[in-house]
This record gives sequence, structure tokens and C-alpha cells, in this order.
Amino acid sequence: MKKITDLYASFRRLTVPTQIWMMLVLAPANFLTLAIIDGPLGLIVPLLSMLGFIPNLGIAWVQNGFSAAMA
Repeated sequence: MKKITDLYASFRRLTVPTQIWMMLVLAPANFLTLAIIDGPLGLIVPLLSMLGFIPNLGIAWVQNGFSAAMA
């Protein structure tokens, strides 16, 4: 549980515009790709979206927060 609270605290230390970007643009754009899973590109677009997201989640987990390595 401490790891999750550390990640949240790290997120809250980011600048407000960065927090807004991540919560209102970046995360929804990545997860909305799951809505087109039945479309012509099938699993390709959601797979590519998640392949970009998962390494950053791993970096944040290992480093106990958000860092420049995620860029």
C-alpha cells in the first residue's frame, strides 16, 4: 500500500498543467483505444497504446514515483 501512496504523492508533486494533461488527455486517449477493438485495426491500435503505457508504469513502480525517465 505504501508504494501506491508514494506514486500518488509523486503524481501530486507534478505541476498542475502536467497533472491535468495526464488525467484529462493522456490517460483517456490511451484507454479509449480499447473502444475500437472491434474496428478495422482490431487489436493493433490498443496494443500499441498499452505497449507505450506499460513500460512507464514499470518505471514509476521501480523508481517510487514519476521521473524524467518516463519521458
